[in-house]
Parts: sequence; C-alpha cells; structure tokens
Amino acid sequence: MNNEVAPNNSSDSTTSITMQPQEIQTTLDELYDKYRLLQTGNLATYIPELAKVNPELFSICIVTVDGQCFKVGDFQQLFTIQSISKVFVYGLALEEHGRERVLAKVGVEPTGDAFNAIILDEKSKRPYNPMVNAGAIAITSLLIR
Repeated sequence: MNNEVAPNNSSDSTTSITMQPQEIQTTLDELYDKYRLLQTGNLATYIPELAKVNPELFSICIVTVDGQCFKVGDFQQLFTIQSISKVFVYGLALEEHGRERVLAKVGVEPTGDAFNAIILDEKSKRPYNPMVNAGAIAITSLLIR
C-alpha cells in the first residue's frame, strides 16, 4: 500500500495520512477478508436485543471527513453502535460548546470503572469521564435543545 504522508505543520503530534479512494477500499476489503471468519467472543446478553443478533454478520464502514463512504460486508444490515456513540457525542459537545464548558460538566480522568458506573467526583459533583455512562449522560445534556 502506498501511503502519502502529508506534512505536519501544526504544533501538535498528529500526522495526516492521505490515501487514494481505491487504496482505502482495498484495505477495507483485506481487513474484511482477514477478520470475517473470526469466531471468538460471545454475544452480549445483558441487553436482550443484543443476544438475538446473528453473530455471523460483519461489516466495516468508514466515512472520511470530506464525506466519502467506504464499506464492505453486511453494510445494509442495521447495527447498533452502543457505547462508541459516546465518542461522537463528546466530540460534538466539544465542537458546539468548547473545552471549558464541557469540562465544567465532566472530567477527563481515567476511572477504571465499568461503563455503567454512576460515580461522581465528590468535590466537583461531576462524572469523572465522558466514556462511562454517567459522563455520557452529562455530556448529552449539553446537546439537548
């Protein structure tokens, strides 16, 4: 795969990698072929609807920042995104309200707690992290209109 690395002129440590559309699709196809027959793990049973999902379904989809969509596998099947939605909600809240306002609602400390823990910082009375349910709920409250 021939990746072109764009120059990084910013002061942060991120690097932009530019790939041609066909390279992206080829990479997705290769990943799909490599992992589609993987049979490890178990279906989540703590939510009854999740326990009913066909474990043979598998899809990969990427949407680029400029709106290009690349997909392979069972992409026409509806999939639940569960807790990964927390990442998108957090990003949207940061974009709409800025870091200071978001940090007033929820911290960014690692917790080591389960995703469904409802534990607040005793001093600030805010959730420790936006990636546990209590933090995600707090962040979502910023987005409700």
